[in-house]
Amino acid sequence: MTAAISASVFNLASGAATPTPVTFANQRVGGSLSQALTVANTAPSGSFTEVLNASFGANTGPATNNGGSITGGQGAGGVAGGASNSTAMSVGLDTTTAGAKSGTVTLNYVSNGTGTSGLGNTSVGSQSINVSGNVYRLASPTVNTGSVTLAARVGDAAPAAAVSVTNSSPDSYTEGLKVSGISTGAPGFTTSGSIANLAAQGTDASSLKVKLSTAAAGTFSGQATVALASTGQGTTGAADFALPSQNVGLTGHVYTPAVGQASSTAVDFGIVHVGDTVTQALGVKNGAAVTALNDVLTGGFTSVTGPFTASGTLAGVAAQATDSSSLALGLNTAHAGSYSGTAALGLASHDAELSDQSLGSTSIALTGVVNNHALPVFTLGSGGVGSLTGSHGAFVLDLGVIIQGTHSFTDVIDLANGAIGPTDLLTGSFDLTGLTDVRVTGFTNGFQGLDAGQFIAGDALIDPSLFKLGTFHEVLTLDGVGYNSSGFREDLRGTLIIEGDIAARNVPEPESFGLMLLGGGLLAGMRLRRRYQLNRSRTTC
Repeated sequence: MTAAISASVFNLASGAATPTPVTFANQRVGGSLSQALTVANTAPSGSFTEVLNASFGANTGPATNNGGSITGGQGAGGVAGGASNSTAMSVGLDTTTAGAKSGTVTLNYVSNGTGTSGLGNTSVGSQSINVSGNVYRLASPTVNTGSVTLAARVGDAAPAAAVSVTNSSPDSYTEGLKVSGISTGAPGFTTSGSIANLAAQGTDASSLKVKLSTAAAGTFSGQATVALASTGQGTTGAADFALPSQNVGLTGHVYTPAVGQASSTAVDFGIVHVGDTVTQALGVKNGAAVTALNDVLTGGFTSVTGPFTASGTLAGVAAQATDSSSLALGLNTAHAGSYSGTAALGLASHDAELSDQSLGSTSIALTGVVNNHALPVFTLGSGGVGSLTGSHGAFVLDLGVIIQGTHSFTDVIDLANGAIGPTDLLTGSFDLTGLTDVRVTGFTNGFQGLDAGQFIAGDALIDPSLFKLGTFHEVLTLDGVGYNSSGFREDLRGTLIIEGDIAARNVPEPESFGLMLLGGGLLAGMRLRRRYQLNRSRTTC
């Protein structure tokens, strides 16, 4: 018996997806790049090949899929032999964090006989596809300079400060930081600079600048705005992403410098005396105009020459004010003489923010004359008669024993200015009312301008009609004045006591010689007692 046998043989479907691996371009955190898979049935085309079904299996790492699938039999969604599907299934990456991302997706393949072999579904394996890509976070800007304070003086070069900016993101999977500019509307300030691409952890502390104008004095304030963006240049390639701007507080102080003006550059102490305390205050003015903000004037003497002294400091003289008491110049009057010297006055412009600005040194010329006081002194003249004792305006001239009768003495006594030069001049006159038995010629008129060592001479004339035997005691009074060209005057009174003994003209006989000696002794005792009494009551000038 012959039997006819017939059968149909079908090819199982065979799956293969491309591309594999899948490598994504760099993208930002939150990016949504995806890659469509082309799923092909690589079995031969024709009616004797079952269709291919596909679905996603498990993912690993940050790899993701769209949850798509290919299902159905012939003509109902499956992929026929030799055909492919490029729309149903796609893969991606989780971009919630930055970094180098890598994982896998699995495709499970089924050969579906519906509409072909009718044999149902048969698993035909799976395929693992590697998925990778780099994800970059946005730049994270930190403006390190929260505020800027600048100070200067009018006319100075404009002070500037840099604004420091850091891209604070932690690693290289970060876009660059871009600063398109820094701007301000604050009066007195200008800004400049930009930053093109600052890498993660990088700091730029020099590109952005703030300057303060020194055209006018005053206090200035406001803020500068730093415009920020995250740039994809060199990383994701994405367009700039604007970030919130940040502000920098601005404060500026511009001071008008002080102007030092000494009240005098030449100080003359005039004529003073040995032992005097001599000081003069030197006034100093801050001649700067009063403006919105001013320096004060400080300083003091830096040197002094000669017998002069200089002391004191300026604590801080405001604009248009004068300090007339803090600085003092003096003259040492220990020794007489005519002196000159200089004092150097160093001044500075000062405020609380800037280094002091030197205003240079001003030379003060110093002059002064230190005189001794005039000193009236009686001295013995060239006549060589008598003896003179005393000092300080009280003198005694003892003419000794004079024989009764007319007798005159030439240049007995001189009046001198006994001071050592330079000295005040001596002028005056004599009061002769205390002279009865003695006339002093040469002292009858007043005198003028006796300088150191100069004198006038006086002669003594004994009047025989007035003299009686015994002791005589006469008083000459000086009404003197010491003076100098400064207008200084002082009274200098002095006394000269003129005394002696008048003896008889005839020489005594030998038998009366003893009586004469006795009488002479008594006279001498009386003179000594009178001199003692006068010395106790004598005053000096």
